[in-house]
Parts: sequence; C-alpha cells; structure tokens
Amino acid sequence: MSVHHPDPELSLEAVQEKLEGELAQWREAGLSPRFFLRDDDAIDNTPALARLDALTREYDIPLLLAVIPEPAKPALARAVANRQLITPAVHGYRHVSHSPKGEKVCELGTHRPIEIVLGELAEGRRKLETMFDREISAILVPPWNRIHDGVRDRVGEAGFAAVSAHGWTDATPVRMINAHVDVIHWKGGHKGRQACWVFHNIACNLEIARARGGDPIGILLHHLDHDDQAWAVSEQIFGWTRNQPGIEWVAADRLI
Repeated sequence: MSVHHPDPELSLEAVQEKLEGELAQWREAGLSPRFFLRDDDAIDNTPALARLDALTREYDIPLLLAVIPEPAKPALARAVANRQLITPAVHGYRHVSHSPKGEKVCELGTHRPIEIVLGELAEGRRKLETMFDREISAILVPPWNRIHDGVRDRVGEAGFAAVSAHGWTDATPVRMINAHVDVIHWKGGHKGRQACWVFHNIACNLEIARARGGDPIGILLHHLDHDDQAWAVSEQIFGWTRNQPGIEWVAADRLI
C-alpha cells in the first residue's frame, strides 16, 4: 500500500480536517490508534541525543533507539542507562553497504554469505547487551530500511523476533514492525519535512492502518540529522497526539 503525497496547495487546516475525519472513523470502528517511535543511527552521547531524550521524557513516549553496534561508544550506554523509556535496538552492524556499484546501498543483502551477515548481527546483539548491561530490543532495524528476504527470514538465528523497516508490507514469516512517517526529506536536501506534509502522511497512514484492523503506525526520526524544522515537526507530532483522546504511544517490542 502506498501513501499519496499532499497537493502543494493543500492547507494545514484542510489536513487537520482530514485527520479529524479519520480519527472519527477509528472511533466509529471501535478502534484506538497506536503509534511507536523509532530513531536511527545512534553511536555516541551527543547534544542531539540529549535533546531527543528530553523530548521523549517530556511527552512520555517510549523510544526504540536503533544503535549501530560496531562503532557504538560506551558513553551512549551511560547516557541512557536509567532511561526506562528508551530501548536500544541493533541497527545492522557497521552500517556499511556491501552492494555492487550501481545497486541500492544495503548491508543486510545477499552480496555476502548469509551466515556471515547473521554472524555479524549476532555479534552486534551481544555487544549491545554487554555495553548497555540490560535487555535490548528483540527487533532488528536494517540500515537504510533494506534487508533481503533471505536474511530477514533467518534473523531468528541471530536472536531477533521481528524486523523494523519502512512502509506497509504483506504477511511475512518474520513479524514486521515498520515505520511509516519519516520527518526528514532525504531527497530534498536532508531537510525537515513541513507540518502539512507530515500530518497529511499521518492521516493517510491512519486510513491504511484502520483498514488493516488497527495496525500500529511508526514515526521515524534521525536525531543526528535533524535541522530546526525536523525538531519542530517532531514536537508538533508529540503535542498533537497528546491532545487526541484514545491515541497511545507504545513501546515497539510490545507489538511483537
């Protein structure tokens, strides 16, 4: 299923009207929207991470923090040691592409023997468990949201119960807990998305989620890449959900 991008002339007021209408249909169906928050590419303790941590605590939102295992620093673990809202997750191994030139970047593909890929993932999981000294997420977050089906279907061998990529998918052998709304426009200069685009996207994904019986919707952040607009629209999302009765933010691992 795909999400249509908003008409450039669409006003924020029109988007809000669409959202209100969609939420009314959820209530009529006896359903309550569930959101989860994922943030990718964590490596170290940084001012951006501290800002994200403060935001999630202010709005009481659980966070799936996707950490790149190989370069991850102990300072990151110390920074979130007592943060019950934050659950570290394995984000590939080195976040390095092994694709041939001309193909889309991918670390978790079949350009290498699958056993090597799974071995790195298992090693990354062990490193994070040791570094954070607590249970980490059972969800694997593939770099660039890309993972070959052959790798995906065997992630259980590396200790994972689910995968979180991007977009809506049909049923797969492994539980998919995907993100759907990215606050950064990567092809538009790595800039934060405007509120009209983001909330229209949320409305469209709410419609799809309702048609799927109330599936959860994932919001995707990249704290190290946020400009002022990305931070602003992230907080707008959090503020909007807090003011909507019935919307719940859930820890991603509760969705497995």
